[in-house]
Amino acid sequence: RLSDRRQGVSYSIERRYTPISDPQVKGALELLVKVYPDGKMGQAISNLLPSSSSLELQGPLGDLIYQGKGLFSIRNGKPEMIHHVVMLAAGSGITPMLQLLRSMIPEWRVGDGPLVTLVSCNRQEEQIIFREDLERLARDFGPKKFRLRLLLSQPTSSWQKKGPGHRPQIHRPPDRINACGGSCRNRGGFRTTRLKLWARGI
Repeated sequence: RLSDRRQGVSYSIERRYTPISDPQVKGALELLVKVYPDGKMGQAISNLLPSSSSLELQGPLGDLIYQGKGLFSIRNGKPEMIHHVVMLAAGSGITPMLQLLRSMIPEWRVGDGPLVTLVSCNRQEEQIIFREDLERLARDFGPKKFRLRLLLSQPTSSWQKKGPGHRPQIHRPPDRINACGGSCRNRGGFRTTRLKLWARGI
C-alpha cells in the first residue's frame, strides 16, 4: 500500500505483488512492477519521493507452500510430493513462477527437485518478460529439470523460437487452455486442462 501526501493531497493505493528476490538473500526485496501510462500504482512507485511518500508491505500471503524437494502443501494440508510441475503464466503473471523457480534452482544443481514445465503466454515477442533468464535456465537444466514453452497470441511472420525447450510449431496458446477457469480444484477441470496441454505437446 502506497500513501502519498504531495501538494496537500493525501491518497492511498493498494496492490498485490509477488517478490522475485532470491530466497537465499536476506535484507533485500525485489519487485517486478509493470508501469503503464495510465496505471496508478506503477506510476506512483516509479515516482516515489522519500520526503512525501511511504510504502507499506505485508505478507507473505497465499495458500500454496513449497517445502522443498518437490513437496507442496495447501494451507495446513498434508504435504504432497509432486514430480512434474506445470506452470501457466501470462504477461507479468510470471512473477509467482520466478519466485518458485528461484527456490528450485539450488535443488536442481545437486540433481534434486521436481521437473518444471513453464508455459509463458504473451501477445507479442517483445513482451516476453525475463526471456533471456528463462532461456538460460532451459539451457542449463533442460530437459530433465526445466522445460520452457513460449506462446504468442499475436505472432509475427518472423516469430522463431530459439534455444532448447522451444516448440516451433506452437505459435498460439491452445484453444481454451483456461477451460477450468476458477474451478480448477475440480477434478474434471484438471483433467480437461491436462488433456489440452498434452494434445499440444506441453
